[in-house]
Amino acid sequence: MNVQEMNGVVAALITPFNDNDEVNDKALRRIVRHILDLGAVGFYVCGSTGEGFSLSAKERRLVVETVKDEVADRAGIIVNVSHMEYRVVLELAAHACTCGADAVSTLPPIYHPVGNEEVRRYYLSLLDKVDLPLTIYNIPMLSGKALDEPMVESLVAHPNFVGIKHTSEDSDLLDRFKRAGDGRLVIWSARDAYYLSSLCMGADGAIGSTYNLTADVTNQITRAFRAGEMPRAREIQWQFNLFREQLIKLGGYQSIKRCFTLMGIDAGSCRPPYALLGSDADPHLRRVLAMLEDMRRKWNLHMPSVPCE
Repeated sequence: MNVQEMNGVVAALITPFNDNDEVNDKALRRIVRHILDLGAVGFYVCGSTGEGFSLSAKERRLVVETVKDEVADRAGIIVNVSHMEYRVVLELAAHACTCGADAVSTLPPIYHPVGNEEVRRYYLSLLDKVDLPLTIYNIPMLSGKALDEPMVESLVAHPNFVGIKHTSEDSDLLDRFKRAGDGRLVIWSARDAYYLSSLCMGADGAIGSTYNLTADVTNQITRAFRAGEMPRAREIQWQFNLFREQLIKLGGYQSIKRCFTLMGIDAGSCRPPYALLGSDADPHLRRVLAMLEDMRRKWNLHMPSVPCE
């Protein structure tokens, strides 16, 4: 799939683990099928939600292979290849290309106290060496390095630079990113609660963790906005935000995994340093899932069944 076609809801995919703390490829396939049934246009694989930095390179390759095999050509795949070791970044990118992914994504070099020029050269080196289109993962609250307009302007002429995953509430900056290079970059809003406001400022779509469960609901925000039905779009975003507030109350990634388990797909727990959810979380998360079903009923959405083994 061309990256430009991923102009809708992209799920930042979770990575399920079994009781031995290994990647659960069977559960992963069922989760992917469920999200496809919800209408997601793509998957962002091995990112923050997918605990990419807690996976070995071998595990990351397994996840990519499994997702691509299950998705085939039904949706797009962006693989996060960020890693502390530059050589491994290139190896993961080459593997993503071999698997048939549509693009790769990278954080800036993290931890190291490097300046803007070093970051720029890092991006340019990847753009020159990676065969797939490259997107930049802008998440300054975790990376410690905010992508800014001068950096984007210095990179946008490179044909391999195709988009930005913007995990920030700064909608003015999102607007300026979208204007760079005569608007050719795909900009995904990655702050779920701000999706509608991001669409107003030029976002092409969204990448988010919540969409593992709610891609169908979020699709309605996109459709209402593009149809000029702003009251409907605002109402759905407002209800979605109430749902999300309750979902993340006990920990976002942990709660998404537990919700899948409650739905019949055992996604396991998150790896350290995330805290384990006890069984006392289940009543709350059952109420959260009931909120989701209420939204689907209100907006006359198809309620997908959980895929079989």
